Amino acid sequence: MWHKKILPYFHYNKKERAGIIALLVVVVLLWAIPFFFAELSENKFEPDITLIPAALHKLEEQRRANNETDSAVNVFVSYNHSKPGGSNINMSAFDPNTTSPDEWSAMGIKPRTVEIIQNYLAKGGRFHKNEDLQKVYGLKSADYKRLAPFIRINNAVNTNDVKRGAERKPKYDSSLRTKPYSQKIDINTADMAAWESLPGIGEKLATRIILFREKLGGFARIDQVAETYGIEPDVFDKIAPRLVNDHATSIKKVALNTGSFDELKQHPYVGYRLAKLLVAYREQHGEYRKMEDLMNIPLFTNEVAAKLSPYLEW
Repeated sequence: MWHKKILPYFHYNKKERAGIIALLVVVVLLWAIPFFFAELSENKFEPDITLIPAALHKLEEQRRANNETDSAVNVFVSYNHSKPGGSNINMSAFDPNTTSPDEWSAMGIKPRTVEIIQNYLAKGGRFHKNEDLQKVYGLKSADYKRLAPFIRINNAVNTNDVKRGAERKPKYDSSLRTKPYSQKIDINTADMAAWESLPGIGEKLATRIILFREKLGGFARIDQVAETYGIEPDVFDKIAPRLVNDHATSIKKVALNTGSFDELKQHPYVGYRLAKLLVAYREQHGEYRKMEDLMNIPLFTNEVAAKLSPYLEW
């Protein structure tokens, strides 16, 4: 019979059984290792690497001020973000009058809109203040809101006017004026110029604060500004009296019962591990109804609850 010929292949001695078990253990470990390293990569934070171009930008500005050149310095300050669809965009401090089409595209602006901007500049047009960018046909209000904190218009003489022999003094742009230290700023609406007006806050820290604010969905409390990477306690103590929070009610909420794993893990107070547990608990026990439900999750401590509670949407 056929089974008498096949069955002998499934009989193993003690050594062969031990070898098979060992092989299965190795296979399981090889299968699990990528998930382990993926988890580590999700929690890895490398702010210094992404902020190196900002330092180069400062160096290049100093060289230009001293009429020096250095071809080794290539300035393009880039910060990576993820759109809801999964594609990446690069946010950077930029002058809309000199930004190239490739740089506009890297910041998530559609090709047709980029073409309109380039045509406007080619015909002698110029952006004199931040709000002028809102007038571009096809530029969505959401895109302008995302770009506005990074706009840095160089208030120099228009080269097109120089070519026409009509060199003029640049118009004064009040939005670019350095604000006095005594002026208070709203932590949820302040742009880069406003942050840089504070003592101890330069371009690098101003950019980090804005990016951290975007990831959070807005600041719920003033002391959250101190959580920005690179802000020393003594610097925060100096700027704290000049900070106000009049727009705390406009912060973006985390959809606790409907948000996907990818959406939850993006929040700085959640991360990869806690997002994984939140989704798993929700699938096993149903929707969250009150804060006490979250306390059943091991990583959801009282400290996490205090930080995250302003951002939860039931």
